[in-house]
Amino acid sequence: RLLVGKPQPIQITIVNDGILPATVRMGKVLPFPPPLDPKEAVEDGLWAKSFTFSGKGAEVFLNPKEEKTYEVVFRPSGVPPVVDGQEASGRIAASIEMVVQNNEFERSILELAGEAYQQDVSFENMPARDAPQGADAPQPQGGGTSVEDELHFGELVVGVPCQKTFTVTNNSSNVYRFSFEDAKADAPSLSFAPLLGHIQPGDSKTIVATFFAEKPISMDGKAVFLKVDQIKYKQGFQGDWDDSMRDIEFVADDDNTMNTYATVDETGNSTELQTPARARPGGKKKPRKVVTTRPEPTYEAVRIGDAPAEGEEDTREVKSDEVDCKVFAEADYLRYGYRTAGSPERDEAGEPTEVLESIPPLVFAETMMYRERVHRFSFVNPSKAAMHFAWAVCLPDGTEDLGEDQAFTVTPERGTVAPGASQEMTVKFAPTEVEHYQRHIVAVIPNLDKRQAKENTVLEAEEGAAAAPEGEDADAPPAPQAPPLVVVRGKSARPRCHLELADSDWLTGGRRPP
Repeated sequence: RLLVGKPQPIQITIVNDGILPATVRMGKVLPFPPPLDPKEAVEDGLWAKSFTFSGKGAEVFLNPKEEKTYEVVFRPSGVPPVVDGQEASGRIAASIEMVVQNNEFERSILELAGEAYQQDVSFENMPARDAPQGADAPQPQGGGTSVEDELHFGELVVGVPCQKTFTVTNNSSNVYRFSFEDAKADAPSLSFAPLLGHIQPGDSKTIVATFFAEKPISMDGKAVFLKVDQIKYKQGFQGDWDDSMRDIEFVADDDNTMNTYATVDETGNSTELQTPARARPGGKKKPRKVVTTRPEPTYEAVRIGDAPAEGEEDTREVKSDEVDCKVFAEADYLRYGYRTAGSPERDEAGEPTEVLESIPPLVFAETMMYRERVHRFSFVNPSKAAMHFAWAVCLPDGTEDLGEDQAFTVTPERGTVAPGASQEMTVKFAPTEVEHYQRHIVAVIPNLDKRQAKENTVLEAEEGAAAAPEGEDADAPPAPQAPPLVVVRGKSARPRCHLELADSDWLTGGRRPP
């Protein structure tokens, strides 16, 4: 679905799946359905001006399993006229013929279809949609995509704002006043800056949309509306205006003056604050800075129909429209869990298996110096937001172990676990001294729950978290989690004899005599 004049390219790949070479001839763009006789003359229509094909008339030779890619561009040149008795759809269809030489059964018709629409005010430059990160999420073809009536925020953490930028464009020769006030009322988690403004003919306005969730929320194509009214200025005003514009003045102080300034919080809302003016040494006050919102220019709404006679009430409707935008967002509290080594992620019924809140200490068997042993476990993200992590090996007192003879390492040391997915962690014990080792492997997870975390203790890590108190509200948010902590222990021993030899290619290099 495209605004008239806006292009969208897609790729078509032709693959020879057979075991013999083949010659393929590509036809030109034709209406859909195409004429039965390829040589029949057809009259160009809207389809001919809206679709272009880079492989028109091409003849390509393909070996088995070889492929060739062409590009089709849809750039609607207009909106199809409405046929009597049918609803306006804006659908434009065309076709491309593909014929394999010396094979009368290999004549294929590729259908091309797009929807065109015309709008005085439209959304443009929507941010590209990120590929879904969930374990079972369908991946869009070609990676990130951008649709001009869809605003994708992705998977977010409750309490963490996310901003996206796009533009509102005036495609007409008239002045329009826009307002996101209804959208803000319908979706309190969303805010827009500027919220109100005027768009001059052929001009654009950059909008910053902020999504800030105070609790878990899911928006799957929720429609929000931008209201636009056609206006005209009473006093011939020429220029730009929106409610984010500020005027700054420096005025002389009197005894009861206040300094006024504007602040903007993390959700994009503006607040004006006042503080007492400060006096200069010697009793003289310096000029104070006054910041005010620039007032909206005086305008008159354009109405539909002829103006009423003088003295009659004007009951005509204002010439207005609504531009809809579909919002996609998923906000959740971050949570983590564990699965022990060898535990399946799903049971026989296909349901996710139980996720543990803690795991017992990893105890390594006695290990000779310069040998190594490993333990593995799965680090699980059961939430609906991506979870970033960074592991560190710490001493029992909580300080990071930065010694040169570190016996424990964890891999991967940092990374991201997609929503509903897990990451296998490997803990390696490779001692270089004789010692009884005990360390804590601690992970840092940004924005973990965005609530005050309870204090983590070794006892909780070794014995598991305490049970929730009886009578706890089932609808309340999950209890805050402390940062992940895994206790690891190991004992090393000294061998009777240890030989440390330099690497050699005596065997692999074929230098041993036969």
